[in-house]
Amino acid sequence: TNAGATASFVVLERDDLEVTLVEAQGGDAVGALGALLKESGFFAQSALLSSALDVSTDDARKALLTLAHMVVAWDEDWADLFLLHLASPDPVVRHDAVTALTVAAMVARDKGPAGELLVEAGKRETYPKLKQTIDEACKLVEAIAPQG
Repeated sequence: TNAGATASFVVLERDDLEVTLVEAQGGDAVGALGALLKESGFFAQSALLSSALDVSTDDARKALLTLAHMVVAWDEDWADLFLLHLASPDPVVRHDAVTALTVAAMVARDKGPAGELLVEAGKRETYPKLKQTIDEACKLVEAIAPQG
């Protein structure tokens, strides 16, 4: 091993999403990550965003959850994307959006707008079981310690 190496990698294989997520940190990670991507391929975030915006498809739900694993910092566009899914007329899409939003807040280590989005979704929800799921997600998101 190289005692002076500063690279670290986290690999998460998600068979349900048909992706393997790789997070690399440190100055020495660039070369190794580049070699990995050259061998394994790469799915552009812009393609995932395009798919996630077409809410009516099964691919949109997968794309949203995949993107949730990539949230580093919250911005208005992320909030709008989750809101789009939370406002769907399809309860399955709304349920998956609750899961994805919770994952995004945990990955970002910042609740950002997730709590507000979930509270608003809970107010609109008409399915009791999904309302319960939203309430549980609110508690989980509220437990995320504020950053800074």
